[in-house]
Amino acid sequence: MSYLDFRVILMMWLISACNYSIKAQDIDDAEAYLDAGDTVFFDYRLHRNPTKVFKEQVLPDSNDHKVYTYLFHGNPIISYQDGRFFNTGDLRIPYLPYRLDIELQPSYTYVLGPFNDPFQTQLGISPRVQYNFGKGVYGVFQWVFPIQNHFKNEFGQSYRPGEIGIGYDHIYKGLHAFRFYGGTLTNNQAGFQGEYLGRDKKGVFYYGAALYYTRKFVYDHMYTYWDVSSRLSGYVQAAYRISPWDLTVRLIGDMYLNGKLGVTMEVIRQYGNTDVGFFAIGGQGGSNAGFFFRMPFWPRKFYRNNWMQVRLPQTFNFYYNVRTISGTPRVRNYNPLFKEVLRFNPNFLNGQMDGTGY
Repeated sequence: MSYLDFRVILMMWLISACNYSIKAQDIDDAEAYLDAGDTVFFDYRLHRNPTKVFKEQVLPDSNDHKVYTYLFHGNPIISYQDGRFFNTGDLRIPYLPYRLDIELQPSYTYVLGPFNDPFQTQLGISPRVQYNFGKGVYGVFQWVFPIQNHFKNEFGQSYRPGEIGIGYDHIYKGLHAFRFYGGTLTNNQAGFQGEYLGRDKKGVFYYGAALYYTRKFVYDHMYTYWDVSSRLSGYVQAAYRISPWDLTVRLIGDMYLNGKLGVTMEVIRQYGNTDVGFFAIGGQGGSNAGFFFRMPFWPRKFYRNNWMQVRLPQTFNFYYNVRTISGTPRVRNYNPLFKEVLRFNPNFLNGQMDGTGY
């Protein structure tokens, strides 16, 4: 059995375990929560699949006919009543008090090295501190701390910044999502990002675009080195969802940081709390392909008090690139808005509730 075969088998076992063993917490364990009589508002980013909450807490055959509105960074994204999820309309959202959220993210980097050291890695932890001010505005601070590091002698590969900046998310009627962010990114870039994602009311078609204006920097032992020129990059995207199979096909047209163009195709399959899929990239800089999965982390319990909470990430993302050499197109090492909003597709959530979904 090859090393790659072992990794694939391990990945499938983890997917199976996470898909069926994760249970929800109570709704009032949400990061921000308000029971306003007939309507309950809650921002529950600590669990990826809201159906887990409602299956255990709000049974469709109960006498509870309240409207439960799920918020995404303070914005209404989807509502639930009497056993069904539906698109959220215009709502007046009250102010919800948020806790200081400390997320203990794992970090990893790997490349194919020389013959005498073919698999080089960096494993570490990247604490990410975020505070939501409400109405979609948030601040974030993240730092990367390598624990195991084959690159410790390479310039800029020691402890370094991750995401440090200010962001704003806005969702209109649950169908149009906007994201604006200014600050550093995890790929040693700093600058400004604007992103838009829309979908139709039936939850079948998705479309959108993103634009980045950034400058490369390297942080090394208390010194920061900046590239003299700023760079423009971005992408356009379109996706089609095959609801009976919880399968989504996405096509992305990219403009990379080096100015070259490329096209990416992704196929995403959702299994409850877990997503798996594969991708293929073709561009002026070469080609690439691979697979990915996203799954929830254990444990679901976390420390919190009235002002702060300390937890593991709600999701662990893993991408396997066939090629990792410099200059070859690679998948992005951040979480696009599409991957987060896709979890709130009403067809997917209703399938999870009534047992017809996978």
